Amino acid sequence: MSEPLRIAFVVEGPTDFIMLKTIIANLLEGCDFVPQVLQPEMSEAFKPLPGEDGGWSGVCRWCLQVAKQGGGRLSNSPLFGFHDLLILQLDADVAGAHYSAGHIQNPFPDPTLPCEEPCPPPSATTDRLRTVVLRWLGEPATPPQVVLCTPSKALETWLLVSLFPEDTVAKKSDVECHPNPAETLQGKPSECRLVRSGRKNREMYQKCATQFASRWHAVTATCSEAARFENDFLCAIAQI
Repeated sequence: MSEPLRIAFVVEGPTDFIMLKTIIANLLEGCDFVPQVLQPEMSEAFKPLPGEDGGWSGVCRWCLQVAKQGGGRLSNSPLFGFHDLLILQLDADVAGAHYSAGHIQNPFPDPTLPCEEPCPPPSATTDRLRTVVLRWLGEPATPPQVVLCTPSKALETWLLVSLFPEDTVAKKSDVECHPNPAETLQGKPSECRLVRSGRKNREMYQKCATQFASRWHAVTATCSEAARFENDFLCAIAQI
């Protein structure tokens, strides 16, 4: 690649961006890229700006708005004139949510959320959630410049498997079906506790990012959604 890849991120929150940026740096094996978070808008310290709407509802609103700006489809949006690739992350626990929980009126005449299915397999839910996201974007299929990231049940599952491989939950064959990996992380020793009192510690996520990336192969070997994200990302950049 002669020029650095321009990669845009639409994520639920700053810790998701920290980890995804680290994963991508690992997958690019030293190739330069320029990351930019489109949602939520954040300061240089990875903190959402005042009034910015984070979480899954912020992702949903962004998708609906950008589709509208593109005449009903994301692929017609001018954002691809400024970015080579868009990474859109949405944790699979969102599949169990109702629009009302995010103060959003159902944008479709038929019900789309909740769309949760029994787990395992994780894909039963993540496949349905991806279909919902594509409807938000006004797309019948994933555009070639878009990579969806739908960790089951949350991106913290990947952290748990990578950083704490001997944890009882991490060693389960159905770890991707564990309903609250953040709660498990909250119980770790204070010197490596990524979640405290229900809140994600940005500084600790940043501190652990390199170690997490060094064990990415273990995550893809255990978590099907991590393997799907890696495959989709590598396929996308191969077409740029």
